Amino acid sequence: MPTISIIVPVYNVEPYLRRCVDSILAQTFTDFELILVDDGSPDNCGAICDEYAEKDSRIHVIHQENGGLSAARNAGIDYAHGEYLCFVDSDDLLSAEYCRLLLDALAHTNRKIAACSMLRFEEESVLPPQNNSVTLGNIKKMPYALFLKKQMNKEIEIGVCNKLFHRSVFTNIRFMQGKLHEDIIFAGDLLTEVNCDVVHVDIPLYFYRQHTDSIMNQQSNARKCNPDRIYAGNYLIECAKKAKYSYLEDCLFYAINYPWYFVDPIYVRFRFAENQVFLNALQKIIRDNRELYRNLPAITTIQRKRMLLFSRSKILYSFNAYVRLFRVYLYHLLKKDAYADGHGI
Repeated sequence: MPTISIIVPVYNVEPYLRRCVDSILAQTFTDFELILVDDGSPDNCGAICDEYAEKDSRIHVIHQENGGLSAARNAGIDYAHGEYLCFVDSDDLLSAEYCRLLLDALAHTNRKIAACSMLRFEEESVLPPQNNSVTLGNIKKMPYALFLKKQMNKEIEIGVCNKLFHRSVFTNIRFMQGKLHEDIIFAGDLLTEVNCDVVHVDIPLYFYRQHTDSIMNQQSNARKCNPDRIYAGNYLIECAKKAKYSYLEDCLFYAINYPWYFVDPIYVRFRFAENQVFLNALQKIIRDNRELYRNLPAITTIQRKRMLLFSRSKILYSFNAYVRLFRVYLYHLLKKDAYADGHGI
Protein backbone atom coordinates (compact mmCIF):
# COMPACT_ATOMS: atom_id res chain seq x y z
CA MET A 1 0.00 0.00 0.00
CA PRO A 2 1.25 3.52 -0.73
CA THR A 3 2.21 5.81 2.12
CA ILE A 4 0.38 8.85 0.71
CA SER A 5 -2.73 9.19 -1.42
CA ILE A 6 -2.78 12.47 -3.38
CA ILE A 7 -6.32 13.36 -4.42
CA VAL A 8 -6.85 15.79 -7.30
CA PRO A 9 -10.41 16.76 -8.30
CA VAL A 10 -10.38 17.65 -12.00
CA TYR A 11 -12.87 19.93 -13.75
CA ASN A 12 -12.42 22.25 -16.73
CA VAL A 13 -8.71 22.95 -16.18
CA GLU A 14 -7.25 21.66 -19.44
CA PRO A 15 -4.66 24.49 -19.80
CA TYR A 16 -3.22 23.79 -16.33
CA LEU A 17 -3.73 20.08 -15.65
CA ARG A 18 -0.47 18.77 -17.11
CA ARG A 19 1.63 21.23 -15.09
CA CYS A 20 -0.22 20.23 -11.95
CA VAL A 21 0.28 16.49 -12.50
CA ASP A 22 3.91 16.95 -13.53
CA SER A 23 4.63 18.83 -10.28
CA ILE A 24 3.16 15.91 -8.34
CA LEU A 25 5.14 13.30 -10.26
CA ALA A 26 8.31 15.34 -9.56
CA GLN A 27 8.03 14.73 -5.80
CA THR A 28 11.25 13.57 -4.16
CA PHE A 29 9.13 11.27 -2.00
CA THR A 30 7.86 8.66 -4.45
CA ASP A 31 5.78 6.21 -2.39
CA PHE A 32 2.40 7.69 -3.27
CA GLU A 33 -0.64 7.05 -5.38
CA LEU A 34 -2.16 9.85 -7.41
CA ILE A 35 -5.96 9.76 -7.66
CA LEU A 36 -7.31 11.95 -10.47
CA VAL A 37 -11.06 12.41 -10.10
CA ASP A 38 -12.54 13.52 -13.41
CA ASP A 39 -15.69 15.23 -12.17
CA GLY A 40 -17.52 15.17 -15.50
CA SER A 41 -15.15 17.73 -17.02
CA PRO A 42 -16.52 19.02 -20.37
CA ASP A 43 -13.07 19.56 -21.92
CA ASN A 44 -10.24 17.09 -22.59
CA CYS A 45 -9.26 16.69 -18.94
CA GLY A 46 -10.62 13.13 -18.76
CA ALA A 47 -8.49 12.04 -21.70
CA ILE A 48 -5.41 13.74 -20.23
CA CYS A 49 -5.96 11.88 -16.95
CA ASP A 50 -6.19 8.53 -18.81
CA GLU A 51 -3.05 9.38 -20.76
CA TYR A 52 -1.06 9.88 -17.56
CA ALA A 53 -2.49 6.71 -15.99
CA GLU A 54 -1.22 4.66 -18.93
CA LYS A 55 2.31 5.95 -18.33
CA ASP A 56 2.53 5.61 -14.53
CA SER A 57 1.06 2.75 -12.48
CA ARG A 58 0.80 5.02 -9.42
CA ILE A 59 -1.92 7.04 -11.14
CA HIS A 60 -5.56 6.02 -10.84
CA VAL A 61 -8.43 7.76 -12.60
CA ILE A 62 -12.03 8.01 -11.45
CA HIS A 63 -14.57 9.21 -14.02
CA GLN A 64 -17.87 10.39 -12.58
CA GLU A 65 -20.76 12.70 -13.36
CA ASN A 66 -20.26 16.27 -12.25
CA GLY A 67 -21.01 16.54 -8.54
CA GLY A 68 -18.81 19.43 -7.47
CA LEU A 69 -15.54 19.75 -5.60
CA SER A 70 -16.73 18.03 -2.41
CA ALA A 71 -18.15 15.04 -4.29
CA ALA A 72 -14.87 14.63 -6.17
CA ARG A 73 -12.80 14.84 -3.00
CA ASN A 74 -15.07 12.33 -1.26
CA ALA A 75 -14.74 9.90 -4.17
CA GLY A 76 -10.98 10.16 -3.82
CA ILE A 77 -11.13 9.56 -0.06
CA ASP A 78 -13.28 6.47 -0.53
CA TYR A 79 -10.83 5.07 -3.09
CA ALA A 80 -7.61 6.00 -1.28
CA HIS A 81 -5.28 3.29 0.03
CA GLY A 82 -2.60 5.46 1.63
CA GLU A 83 -1.92 5.92 5.32
CA TYR A 84 -1.93 9.67 4.69
CA LEU A 85 -4.11 11.80 2.42
CA CYS A 86 -3.65 15.20 0.82
CA PHE A 87 -5.59 17.27 -1.69
CA VAL A 88 -4.38 19.35 -4.61
CA ASP A 89 -6.48 21.65 -6.78
CA SER A 90 -5.93 20.74 -10.42
CA ASP A 91 -4.63 24.15 -11.51
CA ASP A 92 -2.13 24.50 -8.66
CA LEU A 93 1.45 23.27 -8.25
CA LEU A 94 3.51 21.55 -5.57
CA SER A 95 7.08 22.03 -4.48
CA ALA A 96 9.09 18.89 -5.12
CA GLU A 97 9.58 18.62 -1.35
CA TYR A 98 5.90 18.93 -0.41
CA CYS A 99 5.24 15.28 0.46
CA ARG A 100 8.64 14.60 2.01
CA LEU A 101 8.70 17.54 4.37
CA LEU A 102 5.09 17.25 5.55
CA LEU A 103 5.51 13.53 6.13
CA ASP A 104 8.75 14.15 8.04
CA ALA A 105 6.94 16.73 10.17
CA LEU A 106 4.29 14.19 11.15
CA ALA A 107 6.88 11.50 11.82
CA HIS A 108 8.94 13.80 14.07
CA THR A 109 5.97 15.00 16.09
CA ASN A 110 3.55 12.05 16.03
CA ARG A 111 0.69 14.34 14.94
CA LYS A 112 -2.23 13.64 12.59
CA ILE A 113 -2.22 16.86 10.55
CA ALA A 114 0.69 18.77 9.04
CA ALA A 115 0.33 22.11 7.26
CA CYS A 116 2.73 24.20 5.22
CA SER A 117 2.77 27.78 4.02
CA MET A 118 1.18 28.65 0.69
CA LEU A 119 2.50 30.89 -2.07
CA ARG A 120 -0.01 32.60 -4.39
CA PHE A 121 1.09 33.26 -7.96
CA GLU A 122 -0.19 34.46 -11.32
CA GLU A 123 2.86 33.72 -13.44
CA GLU A 124 4.99 30.62 -12.88
CA SER A 125 8.14 32.67 -13.44
CA VAL A 126 7.77 34.12 -9.92
CA LEU A 127 7.88 30.71 -8.24
CA PRO A 128 10.99 29.92 -6.20
CA PRO A 129 13.52 27.53 -7.80
CA GLN A 130 13.18 23.91 -6.77
CA ASN A 131 15.65 22.99 -4.04
CA ASN A 132 15.84 19.33 -3.15
CA SER A 133 18.10 20.02 -0.18
CA VAL A 134 15.47 21.91 1.81
CA THR A 135 15.45 20.79 5.45
CA LEU A 136 12.52 20.65 7.80
CA GLY A 137 13.81 23.51 9.92
CA ASN A 138 11.70 25.10 12.60
CA ILE A 139 8.26 23.55 13.00
CA LYS A 140 5.48 24.64 15.33
CA LYS A 141 3.25 22.20 17.20
CA MET A 142 -0.11 23.43 18.44
CA PRO A 143 -3.57 22.16 19.43
CA TYR A 144 -6.16 22.33 16.68
CA ALA A 145 -8.06 25.02 18.60
CA LEU A 146 -5.12 27.42 18.28
CA PHE A 147 -4.45 26.27 14.72
CA LEU A 148 -8.03 27.14 13.73
CA LYS A 149 -7.66 30.57 15.34
CA LYS A 150 -4.55 31.23 13.27
CA GLN A 151 -6.41 30.17 10.13
CA MET A 152 -9.31 32.53 10.86
CA ASN A 153 -6.81 35.33 11.47
CA LYS A 154 -5.18 34.52 8.10
CA GLU A 155 -1.86 33.55 9.61
CA ILE A 156 -2.31 30.11 8.01
CA GLU A 157 -4.51 29.18 5.04
CA ILE A 158 -7.87 27.72 6.06
CA GLY A 159 -8.16 25.43 3.00
CA VAL A 160 -7.18 21.76 2.90
CA CYS A 161 -4.73 21.87 0.00
CA ASN A 162 -1.69 22.86 2.05
CA LYS A 163 -2.15 20.01 4.54
CA LEU A 164 -1.32 16.33 4.96
CA PHE A 165 -3.81 14.26 6.97
CA HIS A 166 -3.57 10.87 8.62
CA ARG A 167 -6.36 8.77 7.14
CA SER A 168 -7.96 8.32 10.61
CA VAL A 169 -9.02 11.99 10.38
CA PHE A 170 -11.62 10.92 7.81
CA THR A 171 -13.13 8.10 9.86
CA ASN A 172 -16.28 10.15 10.56
CA ILE A 173 -15.79 13.15 8.26
CA ARG A 174 -16.43 13.86 4.59
CA PHE A 175 -16.69 17.12 2.68
CA MET A 176 -20.23 18.52 2.63
CA GLN A 177 -21.66 18.23 -0.86
CA GLY A 178 -23.83 20.84 -2.52
CA LYS A 179 -22.21 23.79 -0.73
CA LEU A 180 -19.49 26.25 -1.67
CA HIS A 181 -16.90 27.28 0.93
CA GLU A 182 -16.69 23.63 1.90
CA ASP A 183 -13.27 24.11 3.52
CA ILE A 184 -14.78 26.33 6.22
CA ILE A 185 -17.40 23.66 6.94
CA PHE A 186 -14.65 21.03 7.03
CA ALA A 187 -12.71 23.15 9.55
CA GLY A 188 -15.75 23.07 11.82
CA ASP A 189 -16.04 19.30 11.50
CA LEU A 190 -12.38 18.91 12.43
CA LEU A 191 -13.01 20.93 15.57
CA THR A 192 -15.90 18.74 16.76
CA GLU A 193 -14.90 15.32 15.42
CA VAL A 194 -11.09 15.24 15.60
CA ASN A 195 -9.63 18.22 17.51
CA CYS A 196 -6.12 16.76 17.37
CA ASP A 197 -2.78 18.50 17.57
CA VAL A 198 -1.32 20.00 14.38
CA VAL A 199 2.22 20.70 13.20
CA HIS A 200 2.94 23.69 10.96
CA VAL A 201 5.93 23.88 8.61
CA ASP A 202 6.59 27.52 7.77
CA ILE A 203 7.92 26.85 4.29
CA PRO A 204 5.94 27.63 1.09
CA LEU A 205 5.46 24.17 -0.42
CA TYR A 206 2.04 24.65 -2.03
CA PHE A 207 1.66 27.07 -4.93
CA TYR A 208 -1.85 28.48 -5.42
CA ARG A 209 -2.63 29.81 -8.88
CA GLN A 210 -4.53 33.11 -8.97
CA HIS A 211 -6.38 33.60 -12.23
CA THR A 212 -6.61 36.98 -13.91
CA ASP A 213 -8.75 36.08 -16.93
CA SER A 214 -12.30 37.41 -16.95
CA ILE A 215 -14.07 34.04 -16.76
CA MET A 216 -12.21 32.99 -13.63
CA ASN A 217 -12.83 36.40 -12.07
CA GLN A 218 -16.54 36.11 -12.80
CA GLN A 219 -16.63 32.70 -11.11
CA SER A 220 -14.76 34.09 -8.11
CA ASN A 221 -17.07 37.09 -7.81
CA ALA A 222 -20.10 34.81 -7.97
CA ARG A 223 -18.86 33.06 -4.82
CA LYS A 224 -18.44 36.27 -2.83
CA CYS A 225 -22.13 37.03 -2.26
CA ASN A 226 -23.20 33.42 -2.26
CA PRO A 227 -25.38 32.52 0.76
CA ASP A 228 -23.24 29.39 1.14
CA ARG A 229 -20.59 31.67 2.68
CA ILE A 230 -23.07 32.61 5.39
CA TYR A 231 -24.06 28.98 5.82
CA ALA A 232 -20.42 27.95 6.21
CA GLY A 233 -19.73 30.72 8.72
CA ASN A 234 -22.79 29.82 10.77
CA TYR A 235 -21.82 26.13 10.61
CA LEU A 236 -18.41 27.03 12.03
CA ILE A 237 -20.04 29.04 14.83
CA GLU A 238 -22.33 26.14 15.77
CA CYS A 239 -19.40 23.71 15.77
CA ALA A 240 -17.48 26.09 18.04
CA LYS A 241 -20.39 26.29 20.45
CA LYS A 242 -20.74 22.50 20.45
CA ALA A 243 -17.03 22.05 21.14
CA LYS A 244 -17.04 24.81 23.80
CA TYR A 245 -14.33 26.45 21.71
CA SER A 246 -12.21 28.90 23.65
CA TYR A 247 -11.89 31.20 20.63
CA LEU A 248 -15.60 31.55 19.84
CA GLU A 249 -15.21 35.31 19.34
CA ASP A 250 -12.79 34.66 16.48
CA CYS A 251 -15.38 32.39 14.83
CA LEU A 252 -18.06 35.06 15.19
CA PHE A 253 -15.83 37.71 13.63
CA TYR A 254 -14.63 35.40 10.84
CA ALA A 255 -18.17 34.37 9.95
CA ILE A 256 -19.48 37.92 9.59
CA ASN A 257 -16.63 40.26 8.76
CA TYR A 258 -16.01 39.27 5.13
CA PRO A 259 -19.69 38.98 4.02
CA TRP A 260 -20.58 42.25 5.75
CA TYR A 261 -18.44 44.29 3.35
CA PHE A 262 -20.78 43.35 0.48
CA VAL A 263 -23.89 44.80 2.15
CA ASP A 264 -23.41 48.49 1.35
CA PRO A 265 -22.43 47.83 -2.31
CA ILE A 266 -25.63 45.78 -2.72
CA TYR A 267 -27.71 48.70 -1.43
CA VAL A 268 -25.83 51.34 -3.43
CA ARG A 269 -26.23 49.38 -6.68
CA PHE A 270 -29.83 48.35 -5.95
CA ARG A 271 -29.02 44.65 -6.39
CA PHE A 272 -31.57 43.42 -3.90
CA ALA A 273 -33.36 40.83 -6.03
CA GLU A 274 -30.24 38.89 -7.02
CA ASN A 275 -28.86 39.00 -3.46
CA GLN A 276 -32.05 38.52 -1.45
CA VAL A 277 -31.10 35.06 -0.18
CA PHE A 278 -27.65 36.32 0.79
CA LEU A 279 -29.08 39.30 2.70
CA ASN A 280 -31.69 37.16 4.46
CA ALA A 281 -29.05 34.64 5.54
CA LEU A 282 -26.76 37.40 6.77
CA GLN A 283 -29.57 39.06 8.71
CA LYS A 284 -30.47 35.75 10.37
CA ILE A 285 -26.93 34.91 11.52
CA ILE A 286 -26.57 38.35 13.12
CA ARG A 287 -30.04 38.16 14.68
CA ASP A 288 -29.44 34.65 16.05
CA ASN A 289 -26.17 35.76 17.66
CA ARG A 290 -27.17 39.34 18.43
CA GLU A 291 -26.02 39.38 22.05
CA LEU A 292 -22.67 37.86 21.13
CA TYR A 293 -22.10 40.40 18.36
CA ARG A 294 -23.23 43.23 20.62
CA ASN A 295 -20.21 42.57 22.84
CA LEU A 296 -17.69 41.49 20.20
CA PRO A 297 -14.56 43.65 20.69
CA ALA A 298 -13.17 43.01 17.19
CA ILE A 299 -16.04 44.98 15.64
CA THR A 300 -15.97 48.78 15.76
CA THR A 301 -18.77 50.64 17.51
CA ILE A 302 -20.03 52.11 14.23
CA GLN A 303 -20.03 48.75 12.47
CA ARG A 304 -21.75 47.10 15.45
CA LYS A 305 -24.59 49.65 15.39
CA ARG A 306 -25.09 49.16 11.66
CA MET A 307 -25.08 45.38 11.97
CA LEU A 308 -27.65 45.43 14.77
CA LEU A 309 -29.83 47.83 12.78
CA PHE A 310 -29.57 45.52 9.75
CA SER A 311 -30.54 42.53 11.92
CA ARG A 312 -33.72 44.33 13.01
CA SER A 313 -34.83 45.61 9.61
CA LYS A 314 -33.30 45.65 6.15
CA ILE A 315 -35.65 48.53 5.27
CA LEU A 316 -34.46 50.69 8.15
CA TYR A 317 -30.90 49.87 7.19
CA SER A 318 -31.59 51.07 3.64
CA PHE A 319 -32.51 54.53 5.00
CA ASN A 320 -29.25 54.59 6.94
CA ALA A 321 -27.28 53.54 3.85
CA TYR A 322 -28.80 56.15 1.57
CA VAL A 323 -28.36 58.94 4.14
CA ARG A 324 -24.68 58.03 4.29
CA LEU A 325 -24.51 57.93 0.50
CA PHE A 326 -26.08 61.41 0.26
CA ARG A 327 -23.63 62.60 2.91
CA VAL A 328 -20.70 61.37 0.81
CA TYR A 329 -21.93 63.32 -2.22
CA LEU A 330 -22.49 66.44 -0.11
CA TYR A 331 -19.04 66.24 1.47
CA HIS A 332 -17.54 65.73 -1.96
CA LEU A 333 -19.15 68.98 -3.16
CA LEU A 334 -17.81 70.72 -0.07
CA LYS A 335 -14.39 69.13 -0.64
CA LYS A 336 -14.43 67.46 2.75
CA ASP A 337 -13.47 63.90 3.75
CA ALA A 338 -16.71 62.00 4.29
CA TYR A 339 -14.88 58.92 5.55
CA ALA A 340 -12.73 60.49 8.26
CA ASP A 341 -15.24 59.74 11.01
CA GLY A 342 -16.24 56.31 9.72
CA HIS A 343 -19.70 57.37 8.49
CA GLY A 344 -19.16 56.99 4.76
CA ILE A 345 -20.43 54.23 2.52
